Amino acid sequence: MKKDTHKPLSVLTILLWFVVLGVTGCASKQAPVLLGPTHLRPKIATLESELNAIATFPQSDSGLTEKRNEALDYLDEFLEDHPESFAARYQRACWRLDWDMESLALEDVKTLEKLYGPQPEVSALGGVACYRLGRKRESREYFRNVLALDPQNQQALLYTGLMLAETGYHDQAEQYLARVTEIDPDNADLSCWSQALAWVSDPNDSLTIDRDTDPLLAKRVGILLVHNGRLQEGIRALIVALRANPDDIEILMPMAHAFAQRNMLDNAIDLLGHVVTLEPDNGDAWMDLGSCYSQAGRLDDHYDPKARDCFLRVAELRPHQSEPLHAAAKASARMGDLLGAMEHYDAALKVKPCSVDLYLDYGLFLANNDQLLEAETLYREAMDLYPQDARIVANLMVIEFQIGRFEEARQLREALAQQEDLPTGVRRLLARYEGGER
Repeated sequence: MKKDTHKPLSVLTILLWFVVLGVTGCASKQAPVLLGPTHLRPKIATLESELNAIATFPQSDSGLTEKRNEALDYLDEFLEDHPESFAARYQRACWRLDWDMESLALEDVKTLEKLYGPQPEVSALGGVACYRLGRKRESREYFRNVLALDPQNQQALLYTGLMLAETGYHDQAEQYLARVTEIDPDNADLSCWSQALAWVSDPNDSLTIDRDTDPLLAKRVGILLVHNGRLQEGIRALIVALRANPDDIEILMPMAHAFAQRNMLDNAIDLLGHVVTLEPDNGDAWMDLGSCYSQAGRLDDHYDPKARDCFLRVAELRPHQSEPLHAAAKASARMGDLLGAMEHYDAALKVKPCSVDLYLDYGLFLANNDQLLEAETLYREAMDLYPQDARIVANLMVIEFQIGRFEEARQLREALAQQEDLPTGVRRLLARYEGGER
C-alpha cells in the first residue's frame, strides 16, 4: 500500500496484513478474543489486496477513498457485533493510522489497552499516533512501555532516539540509535541516521554539507537541523539533497516548514504546491499549504479563498477530522462569508461535537457578527457539556450582558467568582463587568 512519505523522521512504516496474536512476555488482563480465523482474516486480506492494487496502479481519488471506506465500514460493523475482538480493533487502528486518522487510531489503542492491558504492538501504535499528532510526551511514554515489555523493539528505540535528537539531547539519542544499529547492523538507513546525528552534534562545526555530500546524509542532516530550530543550516542541507532528488517529499515538506518558520511564505507555498502536484491526496501538505496561504492572507486578502480551498480539500481527504473544517470556517470568516463560515463551523462540530475550542471560536465569530442570540444558544449548548469551563461561562456572561439579560449575567458572574485559578482573560472580564457595568 502506498505510504505517506512526507512525514519527517517517520522512517519505519507499519505494514500489517493481519494481527499477530499471542504476544509473549507481556502482562495481559485476558487473552485476546480470537474472532475471525475463518472469516475475519480472509476478508481483511482481500480488502488489503484490493487497496494495494489501487495504490500500485492509481485510479481516481474516489476509487481509493471508496475502498478505504468499505474496509473501515466492514470493521465497524464487525466490532458492533464483536466489540472485544482484538484482531478487528487492532486492524482498524492500523488502517486508521495508515490513512491519517491518528486521533481515531488512538481511540482504538486506548480501548485495546483497557480490554487487554499492555501489549507491545498496541503501545507502538499509540506511540506513532501521538508522534504524528505532535504529542511527543505521550509518544515517549508509549514507547517507554514498549521497551519495558520488549527491550529490543527497533521501532520504539528508533522513535525514542529521533525524538531525543529533535529536542537537542544528542548524546542520549546516539545511545538509542546505537542499540538499533547493534540489532540490525546492516541497515544502511540507520547508519545514515547515526552519521547525521554525529554531524548535528559536532560542537566544532567541523563538518560541512556541500555538493559532494551524499544526498541521503544531507537529507537526514537537514531534517534534524530543521527540527532543532537551525533553519538556515537545515535549508542549505536540504537544498543539496533536493538537487539529487527534486521530487522527494521527505525533503520538500521539512524545507517548506523551515521557509514558513522564517516567514518566507512564497518559497514555502511553491514547495508545498509541488508536493500536492506529486501527491494530490497528501493531507498534511494541503493543510500546510492552507496555513501558509492564511498567514499570507494577513497582508493580502486574496490568499484567503486559496486557504479555504486547501482546508476543504483536507476535509474531503479526512472526513473524520474537525481541524480542516475549523480552519475553513476561519478562512471564510476573514473573507466576510458569514453563511460559509457558519456552514463550516457547524460541519466541524458534527465531526467533533465536544470541542471546547470550536465552541469558543464559533461563539466569538457569531457575537462579532451581531448574531448574539445564536451565540447565546451555542454557549448554552457548550455549558451543558462543560459547565465548569470558565472561558465558556465568561463568554456567555458577556453575551447575556450585551443582550440585556442582566440577572442571568450576574448569576454567571457570581458562579465564576467562586472558581479558583481563573485564566487571566477571565479575571479581566470579571473586573470589566463588575456590578453589571461594562
